[in-house]
Amino acid sequence: DMAGKAVQLRAVAASVAGVVRIGRHTHRLEPVGAAIENVPHALDRVVLDPSLVAQGEVWRLVTFLFVPPTIGPLLAIFYFMLFHFFGSTLERQWGEFRYNIFIGIGWLANVAAAFLGSAIVGQMIPEAAVGPLRLAPNVAPNLFLYSSIFLAFARLYPDFIIRVMFILPMRIKWLALLQWI
Repeated sequence: DMAGKAVQLRAVAASVAGVVRIGRHTHRLEPVGAAIENVPHALDRVVLDPSLVAQGEVWRLVTFLFVPPTIGPLLAIFYFMLFHFFGSTLERQWGEFRYNIFIGIGWLANVAAAFLGSAIVGQMIPEAAVGPLRLAPNVAPNLFLYSSIFLAFARLYPDFIIRVMFILPMRIKWLALLQWI
């Protein structure tokens, strides 16, 4: 039904924008062992939850990439600016094709890990599992993809200096070591 698809697309667009919440959403996400705690209500329709993807909400396979970190709006803007800087630098270094392959493999690994984790939790806690695939509701973060871009940048440019809190100069290799641990 085209009218139903149009309503769903408007709901996704509105949720991504964080302006209003349109559409029917019958169950609130409750992360089971997830890295994201207290997902804001406006982002419920865009986070990656494999149990909901299995029920037909396939847009979640893409929209979770645009979910901002839950660190506040100003720091989220700074976070995405750094992501853009690291990503465009890697793209210039590797070329468009290799960078897109890197992003694609990272996305695929993130989605596969989300489904695997949801299946494992669904097997361990049977009462949490839903649907024919017995997947547990579990919010999967996009942090792993963004962290891999940061670590790749730090590997190529270990002596790059970034100012922590805009004051303390620190080589990125030491921040990468903290990220890795």
